[in-house]
Amino acid sequence: HGLGREGNLLDGIGQAQLFEQPQDAYGAGARRVIDAAQDRVAWMGEYSAATQSADRKPRQYSLGWYYSFAENWKVGGFVRSAHGLRHDEDWHSVSGVWQWAPSNGRDETFLIGDVTGKFKVASNWVAEFKTRYLFNSFSDDRTLMLRPGISYFVMDEGRLYANLFAQLELDFALNYGTEALSEKWLYLGALYHLNSTFDLGPFVSLGWQSWGRPQGYADKGGAPYNITTQSTTVGLIFIANL
Repeated sequence: HGLGREGNLLDGIGQAQLFEQPQDAYGAGARRVIDAAQDRVAWMGEYSAATQSADRKPRQYSLGWYYSFAENWKVGGFVRSAHGLRHDEDWHSVSGVWQWAPSNGRDETFLIGDVTGKFKVASNWVAEFKTRYLFNSFSDDRTLMLRPGISYFVMDEGRLYANLFAQLELDFALNYGTEALSEKWLYLGALYHLNSTFDLGPFVSLGWQSWGRPQGYADKGGAPYNITTQSTTVGLIFIANL
């Protein structure tokens, strides 16, 4: 596992590492910014994919922009195409056998609004808080994502060498499911600053997803239930700052 019902595998994790940091956290000549030439508007693209059990191959593509409206704040909008997601209603009966409906080839479109703030809290330490509203046009699901995080920047003789990060994500179901908190994710990782353009590093994510009784199961007399599944993802992040 590693891709939740709302397609949040590494949801903006790479983006989060690209925001402009305080000058003294980078050192002269080592700043990385997403807005070239001090432009307040920056375009961003993101691709995520995973290989899971039962031949699941979820993937997603996102494209959008960020606008810097204050020193520590950015607002953004994104469109996402996702394949391989699962919803409660995908648990269905085939010839009397309950199973998950195949979804690798199913395209789901998301509209996403994003507000992110970053603040220096100590030498080489930067905290962030990301808020996202996600609308899934396929299922009509609406989700509020809250994700606080902390990053530590490793310096080598005044130059950025790497940054370590930890983030906790809370996904609140606004109009679906049986639980208000539909998913929780913990992200831990490192990004190595290869040069002024490229960053590469490992990550691990732990996820907890809540599942409830679909309508089709209820129609056949199935009792209400709510279960929580746990998932673990290990992988790589690659960032190109063009």
